[in-house]
Amino acid sequence: VRVHINMATNAKPFERKMKVTPEEMAEAKVPLHLRDYCAHLFIPLMKCRLDNYYLPWKCQEEKHEWDECELQDYLDRVRQKRRLVAQKKLAEKRNSANKQ
Repeated sequence: VRVHINMATNAKPFERKMKVTPEEMAEAKVPLHLRDYCAHLFIPLMKCRLDNYYLPWKCQEEKHEWDECELQDYLDRVRQKRRLVAQKKLAEKRNSANKQ
């Protein structure tokens, strides 16, 4: 479970939760490296692809939704990393100020 905090507005953190269970992902044969917060969109995408023989002009909406989710998940992780680095720098700055 991830906790997100909007540093700009100091809003309350919210938690991201998986929308599909590990059992549902196993049943849908979702590869391990794709079992992330976007798996709930990957499952219908793969069903659509199988139903349409992987035709590239089919399932565009499902693909777009899944790609957008993956992008937002990546950006959330980047923001979280930057936030942690900023907090660490601030803590180090406070520690060095207390020592002097």
